[in-house]
Amino acid sequence: IIPTSAPFDGGTQLTICGWDFMLNSMGFQDTSILIGKNKCKIDVKNSSQNKLLCKVNQEATVNFNISSSVSNGKQTVNFTTFSFVNPVIAGITPSYGPQSGKTLLTLKGHYLNSGKDRKVYIGGDVCTIKSESSTAIECYTPGKIIDTYPVTLKIDNAHRKASTSFTYKEDPSIFKIEPTKSFLSGGSTITAHGRNLNAVASPKMVIQLSEPEKRYYM
Repeated sequence: IIPTSAPFDGGTQLTICGWDFMLNSMGFQDTSILIGKNKCKIDVKNSSQNKLLCKVNQEATVNFNISSSVSNGKQTVNFTTFSFVNPVIAGITPSYGPQSGKTLLTLKGHYLNSGKDRKVYIGGDVCTIKSESSTAIECYTPGKIIDTYPVTLKIDNAHRKASTSFTYKEDPSIFKIEPTKSFLSGGSTITAHGRNLNAVASPKMVIQLSEPEKRYYM
């Protein structure tokens, strides 16, 4: 069964793999799926003899290793590999970034990779997900107007709002770099002067040489 856990809010599409789900030409008329005590409505159009798709529409309570079953009208198979969970956002890092976006935002919490469809929003705009795990989701922030916006995680029918908002600051501008020359062997301290240089939570300085083509990260 995929996924093996989902928010108790409902709306998760489940995929159950096996065989002999459909015994005759009547299709899935005699086939049924129970997740706990709730029926999981079969997506007849996209299901097959060896794969069932169904959606849990009802809200449930948090419950682990739920007693569930699949029946084709003659045989019933029981399984306890599915759980209803409560996704929680414990915090976000960083809490600010430049208005042009592309800040790598990390949401930390519990059961963040449960369910099927996961999206992170900052003030209604999608934060492009880079990686997901049970305890963390990383995403790249979209560009937005300077302001403070709520951070929301949507998992199927579940909506979770972070207690900390994300603040967009004016993009950094560099006016001057000194010194303008140094040794290839390195060791020099380079100072950048500008405005809003603290708008980036984890700033990096990159020096690129055209001949020979090299990059130096600081």
